[in-house]
Amino acid sequence: MATRKAPIATMVDIEQTGAELRNSRSIWTDTVAPEGRARRTQYRVAYAEAFVAHCRSGKGVAEFAERIGVSIETIISWIAARPAFAEAAARAEAALYSVLERRALDSEDAAEIDPLLAKLEVLAPESWADPDAPRQPTSPHAWLYL
Repeated sequence: MATRKAPIATMVDIEQTGAELRNSRSIWTDTVAPEGRARRTQYRVAYAEAFVAHCRSGKGVAEFAERIGVSIETIISWIAARPAFAEAAARAEAALYSVLERRALDSEDAAEIDPLLAKLEVLAPESWADPDAPRQPTSPHAWLYL
């Protein structure tokens, strides 16, 4: 019996409405509700690649979360609980960093560069933060709030 591979998300895929993504194939969680019944999760397998594609387009995580009808905290819980989504989130973070860095380096408008630099400082403080400025401790998920 041949195994079926999940399709890779494309830019066309991320143009789906939030409702279409929410109605995509879901998976069950092993979480047990207080009544003793299994609880169905809001997570959909299609979200992992759609999340990467969304960040690759330079859009923020909050916009993705809103589009699929969840909070950023829910996305953080998926990163902690689902290895495949955690791997996709790492790729999404790298993609977002790449897009923001390219925009900052290509821009000649200071009004556009300043907010990009602030985001890059969160994504890669060792590369973009002022070395003389005191460093604030940050969460490993701080980039999700950009």
